[in-house]
Amino acid sequence: AISFSSRYRIANDFVYGQGETAQNSMYHDKDFRLAYSTENDHALTLTAESELHLGGPWGRPIGFNGTKYMRVTNQEDNTWHSSITTVWQPERKLKRMEASVYYDQEYRQQIKDSYDVGSKLLSYREDVRYSNYYLGWRQLTIFDLSKQVNISTGTDGVYYRIQSPTEYTDYFLSATINNRVTKDAGVSLTGVFAETEYKSANDKVKIRVGMRGDYSNINEGDVYDTTLTKGRNSNIYAWNGTSGIVYSAAKNLFLSFQLARSCRMPDASEMFVITSNADGLVYGNSSLTPEYGVNVDAGLRGNVGPLTFDCSPFINFLHNFISLEYWTNSGKKGINYTYYNIDKARIFGVELSVGAKILEVFHPDNRMIYNGTFVATRGDKLTDEPNWFSSGVPLRNIPPFNTNQDITFRRMLRAGKSWYIGGDIRFYATQNRIAPSSDGGYISPSYCLFGASAGFTFRRGKSKWDIKLKGNNLADNKYRPFESLVYSMGRNYKVMLSVDF
Repeated sequence: AISFSSRYRIANDFVYGQGETAQNSMYHDKDFRLAYSTENDHALTLTAESELHLGGPWGRPIGFNGTKYMRVTNQEDNTWHSSITTVWQPERKLKRMEASVYYDQEYRQQIKDSYDVGSKLLSYREDVRYSNYYLGWRQLTIFDLSKQVNISTGTDGVYYRIQSPTEYTDYFLSATINNRVTKDAGVSLTGVFAETEYKSANDKVKIRVGMRGDYSNINEGDVYDTTLTKGRNSNIYAWNGTSGIVYSAAKNLFLSFQLARSCRMPDASEMFVITSNADGLVYGNSSLTPEYGVNVDAGLRGNVGPLTFDCSPFINFLHNFISLEYWTNSGKKGINYTYYNIDKARIFGVELSVGAKILEVFHPDNRMIYNGTFVATRGDKLTDEPNWFSSGVPLRNIPPFNTNQDITFRRMLRAGKSWYIGGDIRFYATQNRIAPSSDGGYISPSYCLFGASAGFTFRRGKSKWDIKLKGNNLADNKYRPFESLVYSMGRNYKVMLSVDF
C-alpha cells in the first residue's frame, strides 16, 4: 500500500476577542507525507515513511513576552522525518519481534528584533541559524512462555547533535558580532529494558514488573562564547523500575495500581537550544542533571450500560525536577525563561473521563454522544519544606483545574444519510502563576469558552461525505489561555469537507 498526503496553510494576523488585532501572528507552512507498507502472509510487515514540513515565515504575537518593543519571527522552520519499521509475528513462543530506525533533521532561522523605547527605532537584532539532526532506533521482542506469562525485552536509543551560529547586530553602535553559540552539542542515549506480565488462569488478575537501564552522554562541545571555554562532557547511568497490578472486579470493571521509580534525562533542547513559547523566550541550561522520581497511580475504569468512565488519581515525588522557570537577573528585555533542577518537588492530582452513547433518544433513529473530562492537578516546589506533604510554592505549567464537555445529537436518515448538531464547553480555573511582578507573581483569571457545530453526512457510491460547520469562542471572550501572556483568538468559524474514498 502507498499513501500520500499534503497540506498548505497561510494566515494573516488573527484577531483577539473584542476585535483587537494580534500583530505579528501570521503563519505560513506546507506539509507532505509519503508512506509505503508491505505485508507477507500477515507475519512479516515493512513500513517506510517520510514527512517534510516547510514552515515560515511565522511570528510570535507582539507582547507575547510582556513587552511591545520586541518582534520575534521564524523566517524558516523546516523539518524532515523518515523512518523504517519491520514487524514479524510468527505466533509461536516468539510472539512478536519489531525493529525500527528513524532519522530527523531540522533547520530554523529565528530573528529577534528589539526596538528602542524612546525613539521606537530598531536598536538590536539577534539572528539564530539553528540546525539539528538525530538518529534513533528501537527493538522489541515479545515471548509468550505460556497462557499466563509473557516477557518483553528490547533496546532503544538516540544520537542527537545541534548547532546554532548566531549573528548579533547593534544598530546604535553599528557593530556586528558572529558567534557560534554551540558546535556539535548534543546527547547520546542508550537504554535496555525488560518487562514481564503474569495473568491468572481466568484473567482476573494481571501483574506487570519491569526494569530499564539507561546510559547517556551529554556533550556541550565548543562553546565559542567570550570565555572560549570547553563545554560540559559527562556520562550518566540510571535505572528505572515499575510494578503494577490490574484486577477485574466485575464484568467490564477494572481496578489498577502502579508504583514506579523513574529517571528522565534532560534532552538537548532543554540544555542547548534557544526557543520561544507563548509566554516568552526560553534559553537552554547546559548544567541540567537527570530528574528522578517515585510515581504512584491508581485507576478505576469500565462501563455500565451506555456509560464508560476512567478515573486516575496520581502522585509523583521528584528529585532534581526539571522545571521551566522565570530567569531572574537575565539582563535581557522582556520575560525570559530557562530550565532549572528543583531539588525537591511534588505533583499530584486526578483525571476523570466520562462518555456515553445513548440510542433512540425521543425517536428510534436518534442517538446522542457525550464526552467529558475533568482534570485537577497541583504541583509544589518543596525545597525549603520539612516533608513531602507540606504546602510548598506552586510550580509553573500546571493548571489547577479544567474541564471539557462535548455533546452531539445525530438523526439517522435513509440511504446512509444523517445530520447532527453539537455543543462544547471549555472551562479553566483561576491560576496563580510565577512570573515577574512587584509581588513575585501574577494571576491568570478563569475563563469559559462556548462552541457549537452542525453537519450533514451522506454516501455517494463507495465514498462517504461529511460537511461540517464549527464555531469556537462564540461569546467572543478576550481571554489568556494557560501558559500565555497573549490574549487568544476571538470568535472564529471553520467550514470543513471530508471525503472518504
